[in-house]
Amino acid sequence: CREISNFYSRLPHDQTSYFASYKINGHGIRVVYQNGELVSATSRMRSGGNGKDLTRHMRVLLGDFNDLLSDYDMIELRGELCLPLKNFDRLKSINDKLISPISAVASLSRPSATDEEIELLDFLCYGLIIDGFTFDSKEDEYNTISSFGYSTPEYIVFTEDSVFNLKNDIEGLVDEFSEHYEDFGYFCDGVVLEVNSRELFFNMGIEGNHYCGNIALKVGVWEQVQYCGYIQTILWTKGKTKLSPVAIVAEEADMIELGEDNEILNMEDMGVLTAQGNRVRRVPLYEPRNILILDAYVGNPLYFRYGGEAGVVPCFPDGRPLSEDSSKDLLDDVNVYYDDIGEDEYIIG
Repeated sequence: CREISNFYSRLPHDQTSYFASYKINGHGIRVVYQNGELVSATSRMRSGGNGKDLTRHMRVLLGDFNDLLSDYDMIELRGELCLPLKNFDRLKSINDKLISPISAVASLSRPSATDEEIELLDFLCYGLIIDGFTFDSKEDEYNTISSFGYSTPEYIVFTEDSVFNLKNDIEGLVDEFSEHYEDFGYFCDGVVLEVNSRELFFNMGIEGNHYCGNIALKVGVWEQVQYCGYIQTILWTKGKTKLSPVAIVAEEADMIELGEDNEILNMEDMGVLTAQGNRVRRVPLYEPRNILILDAYVGNPLYFRYGGEAGVVPCFPDGRPLSEDSSKDLLDDVNVYYDDIGEDEYIIG
């Protein structure tokens, strides 16, 4: 894999310790304490914004106060709001429209969720920020998180004796985690491998939104798989600055049934079943020009990848992601933007 090769090529030759942990598929969240009191909790936004206020949710899960943090003026925890798999099965028996643990987390994160519903969630912490303090290693950070009473994802530290094998046997690393995956009890979409030394990790810098000192391994049991569905119709989702097309797909053509107001009467029949047991009904196309690029018209097949943090991503029949195709450059003048509007959806007739 090119990404893995690039990751190792930028590592110092004398690096001898790596840290690997499960990559939890939940909702990223920041929790802030002042002198032991939980004062705020927000979901982390991918591109700016303040995030969703989840303070009440985290107070239900963690309590209002942590005595172990009372000596610190301010501490920030970073982690994932996630759903234990055993609780997902319970929720599915109540609401069969939940297609995955991540959709269940979204449902339970709504402001109207009851305390009993929120208690079905868990918080797994993987980051701790203390003003003016830097940990020697990621392992030290996890140990400190645990000492404060918070749960972390399971992890493995690879030291000097295992680095050579690790560099040449990524499948072995993934197998080590996937072997115990069913016992872990949470939905994951890969393994995060990073430099254990925090000084070295931060000195390696950032490219875009990603640290150069780590990499998400989505191979083996977590490898993204390509699927194909037939487009039934196109919905237009209102965003803040534009309308974005979303394809509704099914395993056969012409399966859709529309009502008098163009509402989909048989949405439960839509979708393509994935290897993970989830049914993908909606494939985002992002921009109108991509309808032309992918020939994404009603009745035509649409290829997409499913799995990992990116979720559902359209691709070409040969598996190339949409973002890698140079033909997009030919349509740069096709941009349709709209003023600030809401989040409703409309169907193309």
